[in-house]
Amino acid sequence: MEERTQSVCFATRPGLIGAAPPRTSFGPNSKGLLTGERFHHRGDSYHDLLSSTEMMFRHLFAVPTNWDVLFLTGSGTLANEAVLWSLITSVRVHEAQYTFAARLQRLAIAHGRYCATSPHVAYVGYETAEARLVEAPAVTPATGGFRWADMVSAFPYYLPDYQRLHAFTTVTGKQIGAYPGMSVVCVRNDIWRMFRPPGPYSYLNLARYHESALRHESPHTPAMALLGDLRETLSRFTLARLRADIDERRRIVQGLPHAPGTGPVITLRDVPEDLARRWQLYSGPQGYQLFLWSGETEYYHQFRSEWRWSR
Repeated sequence: MEERTQSVCFATRPGLIGAAPPRTSFGPNSKGLLTGERFHHRGDSYHDLLSSTEMMFRHLFAVPTNWDVLFLTGSGTLANEAVLWSLITSVRVHEAQYTFAARLQRLAIAHGRYCATSPHVAYVGYETAEARLVEAPAVTPATGGFRWADMVSAFPYYLPDYQRLHAFTTVTGKQIGAYPGMSVVCVRNDIWRMFRPPGPYSYLNLARYHESALRHESPHTPAMALLGDLRETLSRFTLARLRADIDERRRIVQGLPHAPGTGPVITLRDVPEDLARRWQLYSGPQGYQLFLWSGETEYYHQFRSEWRWSR
């Protein structure tokens, strides 16, 4: 206790020669990045963090320059709600008989943005419950059809078709591998006429995020620690490695009983219950789901071996 008290007094002694400056900017945030670095979200350090993270995201995932990239604090569901709240038109939901498309349709109905005959369409790019890739549905160019994809579980194993889409949503905490709690909304910048202007005061209003992003800012206090972690994660990320890992892990467990499907999720059937409990497997409508971007490849070998021993 005595040593700790001396340390505190020593660090706060005025005029101390050679003392390191305090790691704070007297801003509104008591903590900043997960590294312990502190700064506020209206200063140059945050501007640099946001702009550098956006540049990495664009480079890694080949986002064209005519697309805007917006980072939101919250889940993929929140990102989808922000799109629906911000649209000035209704949409129909493609293949709503599937699990997550049905959820997206319920959101559209809740926000008064659903119309079964709309020329504008929303769809889920990858249905994890069915391990099913969904192609972008057709729209009618003559009606100016708007196409938006929920890519929350698809991205970036499957990249969006930037030529055919007008907007897509995703998250940073799944395949990208950053801490959960942030989502991304990307909008082709010639389609902002389909969205409300920045005037309506709501933190679901994407135009406010767009307006702030032009200044490398956020319209609200952002999750700086999560954004900093995302930048660090992106600095180590390679798309080829992600895809190779997912494909290899699918091959490892492919010989086990599983439902039909493809891509970054596999649904196993007839899993021994003690094995499912031990591994805390995620239960889906058709069996236990393995999200192949999670964990290390060696875990999949171990899981397969334990399955065979438990039979």
